Amino acid sequence: MKKITLLICCALLSLTFCTREDNELSVIYEANKLDTNASSIRVMYTIAGDRDVTKAPIEGDFWRSDTIDNMKEGRTARLTIERISGNSPYRLRIFRNGVAIETTDTDTLGSEFTIATEI
Repeated sequence: MKKITLLICCALLSLTFCTREDNELSVIYEANKLDTNASSIRVMYTIAGDRDVTKAPIEGDFWRSDTIDNMKEGRTARLTIERISGNSPYRLRIFRNGVAIETTDTDTLGSEFTIATEI
C-alpha cells in the first residue's frame, strides 16, 4: 500500500511541473536601437492565436515584449518595426523559450522592417 501511495504522489508531483504541452512554446520579441540619435518606432508582433499586437510610440533605446506563452510549434512568429521619427538602425530579435532564434540589424534607410521565423 505504501508503494502505491508513493507512486501516486510521484505521479501527481510530476504532473504539477508539466504546465506546458510539448507543442506550446514561449516567445519574446526585442528591438534595440544601435545608436544614440533620437527616434521613435511602432512595433507590431504576433501573439498566440495568430493575432497581432501594435505598440507605439516606442521612444527608448530598448523595447522587449512580455513573454507570449502558448505559441504553437510550427506557427510563424513575426516582428515588424515602422519608423515614426528618426533614422536609427535597430537590432531585431525573436526568442523561443529564452533562446534567440532570429536576429537581424536594420539599416538607416527605409521605414519598415520585418523579421519572421517558424517556431
